[in-house]
Amino acid sequence: MTTHLRGALGLVPLAAFVAGTAGMVGVNGCSSSGSAAPNNPDTSSAGTNSAAGTNSAAGTNSSAGTSSMAGATGSGGSVSAAGGSGNAGASGSGPSAGAAGGSASGGTSSQAGASGSGTSGSGSAGASGSGTAGTSSAGASGMGGGSTGTCGSINPKPFADCKFAWGAPSANNNSSYLDFVSAWVGYETDGGLDTNFQNNIACDGCNLAKSVASTGAMAVFYAYFIGYQANLEGGFGDCNTDKDGHNLCTDGAQWIRDNRAHLINMYSQYAKKVYAQSPNKAVIWWLEGDFEQYTTMPKTQSNGLTPTEAGQLIRDITCGIKANEPNAIVALNHSPWLSNADADTFWSAMPTDVLDMVWVQGYGDQDKLPNSTASNETFTWLHTKTGRPIMTETSFQGSNASTPDHWTTTTAANINARIASGVIGALSYAPPSNYQTTIGTLNPQLNATCQ
Repeated sequence: MTTHLRGALGLVPLAAFVAGTAGMVGVNGCSSSGSAAPNNPDTSSAGTNSAAGTNSAAGTNSSAGTSSMAGATGSGGSVSAAGGSGNAGASGSGPSAGAAGGSASGGTSSQAGASGSGTSGSGSAGASGSGTAGTSSAGASGMGGGSTGTCGSINPKPFADCKFAWGAPSANNNSSYLDFVSAWVGYETDGGLDTNFQNNIACDGCNLAKSVASTGAMAVFYAYFIGYQANLEGGFGDCNTDKDGHNLCTDGAQWIRDNRAHLINMYSQYAKKVYAQSPNKAVIWWLEGDFEQYTTMPKTQSNGLTPTEAGQLIRDITCGIKANEPNAIVALNHSPWLSNADADTFWSAMPTDVLDMVWVQGYGDQDKLPNSTASNETFTWLHTKTGRPIMTETSFQGSNASTPDHWTTTTAANINARIASGVIGALSYAPPSNYQTTIGTLNPQLNATCQ
């Protein structure tokens, strides 16, 4: 069956995701076509799997005590934005020998971790961290004491010659004429981590990154670790189709709290493996479609993240990626279904100082965003509010190429108006058969995106 989902990712069937198939993920966890994702056993960490602090990001996925995720907080280990090879605290301790710390890499600033405490144990992390550059800062205590300050570098102009970029899901060697190609990631068992939840051993996205490394195209990841893993590990499916009273809209935030350190390490170790496969070409990470659904603003979560907690989590995920993949480009999703007030509150709490850009579903022939009823849900407002360039995509098409993408079917003048509103690239999710010819005709008429 198919259902029209409310937020960023359009019309998608649920059945494929229930069957463990990775592919196009809709709002709150539906998915469709793509490669088969392995079934995921229960992978909760020791005891109740409570995260440190309130849910601390620990070293390299350490665990403190017997029932809490490691007390090591701050940006120690691979989660931190430490300098080129800074080392965070060598060990942490809990009531039953919790181990924290690990080595940190990448980034331009070193961050010393503050301590966090789990529900039944405490751990201490990174009393010292050293970096090759940047200003040292201690981890804050919000939602388990994550990193503060900037991490890594910002690259708001990833495409050659500031030209408007065209993309599509990777298929049939289309990287030969496109500027970027996409794939969904995060469905791998335990997010790709080994049985000790420390190192990545499964990275399907690495294949795409490696395959385009010597081409003119970049890889874009629809990074949906929360949606996939909360479903596979916790059984929390899409809000519109999982009707047992426990889905991503009700229990997703609590799953994040219970697995915070585990989640950040999934991202960190995945990025590390990607960088090993493609060290000289950046990968663009489109983080967590409809991330806003896990906050207190929709008022559906049993224990929603406050905007501040949500912002701290995105900062720690971003810093974890950039610490392990120094040239990574990270974008956060915007949900057009938010009210004016909620959209403003959400982005005021997001760490735009570490984010390179924003991604959102959108049309090329109008400024207004799809699925929006609020007056400020436009490309213009989003660009002005965040101060970041925008990449957009058309998963509202589903897999039906006969549904217009509103980019190849509009005029160069309309696309130039979108460029003026901060849009630097568009992905046609179901591109027309004449895609290459169409964009070849449009390109000479388009303005530069560097403004």
